[in-house]
Amino acid sequence: LRVLNLGTNFFFGNLTSDLSLVSSLEILDISNNFFSSSIPPAWGNLANLECLILERNSFVTGTIPTQLGQLTNLELLDVREMPGITGGVPQEVLDIPGIVVCEGSDPCESPKTA
Repeated sequence: LRVLNLGTNFFFGNLTSDLSLVSSLEILDISNNFFSSSIPPAWGNLANLECLILERNSFVTGTIPTQLGQLTNLELLDVREMPGITGGVPQEVLDIPGIVVCEGSDPCESPKTA
């Protein structure tokens, strides 16, 4: 499995660290849902992940895990319109070479689409 697009499905509940077991995952899009937990630090183990699209999950809370900085292939992190996130994007993530980070409510230029 390389692409998992669960966007705009009205899913709710907790984000699961079990997704970190899908080591082949390159694109994960869970945008426009109603998830209500923090972003699992274990997602930092998704070594092949290139795009992580979380936007418009207004009930996701907490901070963006510093472990996401281990995702050296990550090209896009989209955390737009997520008011429950505190502390901004960690420096470990911003230091990933070539990463595009989309936050706030600004338009986002995506290097890939899910």
